[in-house]
Amino acid sequence: MLFEWFNNRANITFLIAVAGFIISIINFVENRVASRRSIAVTLKFALASDETLLINMEFTNKSRLPISISSGKLVLEGGKQYSFGNKSNTQFVYSNPAISEKTTERTQRFPLKLEPLSTSEMFVEIDQRDKDWGSMLPCKCNAIFGTSRGRIKTSCEIPVSLDNWKQMLQRLR
Repeated sequence: MLFEWFNNRANITFLIAVAGFIISIINFVENRVASRRSIAVTLKFALASDETLLINMEFTNKSRLPISISSGKLVLEGGKQYSFGNKSNTQFVYSNPAISEKTTERTQRFPLKLEPLSTSEMFVEIDQRDKDWGSMLPCKCNAIFGTSRGRIKTSCEIPVSLDNWKQMLQRLR
């Protein structure tokens, strides 16, 4: 009886169609899983002073699609939020009168484009004069990033602060 069922041409066509549909569903799910947004953030080292906190961050794009990071925010355990990576205007004093009081725009390399399955590093300066950063470290925090593919939230730990700039420079490649 089963052998007769396979002798029918319409039944074979139906089996091929069902097998093709199942394979396309498997391919769709595998593609969605592999292309989902996935970023790993590592805070490699920090240098704290009374006024600022300088952190070296490493971003790893684990998906098959590129992603751009356009903003960042650290949320400490107490709920205090510190934004970073925004553009700021800085007033520099030059000795040449033609360019004195020139306003210079500085940024911390946002937007940062990450190619698929790649890693990139950047320095982040958090300028908050109401905190004594040295006494707070190490601490756990949540990092929230605005990206070209939606908001990403991840947990991380700010490491113990280095003692001085020389130690920081030794860790750079």
